[in-house]
Amino acid sequence: MTTSKLREIERKLVTPLALRIAPYVSGNLLSFCSLLAALGAGTAFWRKMPLLGAALIVLNGLLDLLDGG
Repeated sequence: MTTSKLREIERKLVTPLALRIAPYVSGNLLSFCSLLAALGAGTAFWRKMPLLGAALIVLNGLLDLLDGG
């Protein structure tokens, strides 16, 4: 998949979500939640729960996209 196609998917999926939550949630809060998700993922893998760890990595990535920085 090319970079331009990935950017188009991001525009269609992430941008509307970001615009909806922007008035209510700060970028700093999203960054903090992203950090918590990353720490939770590491803990889940350490505790031999790979599905939870993988889900938390996906959540971490989404929060990182939404924080705008």
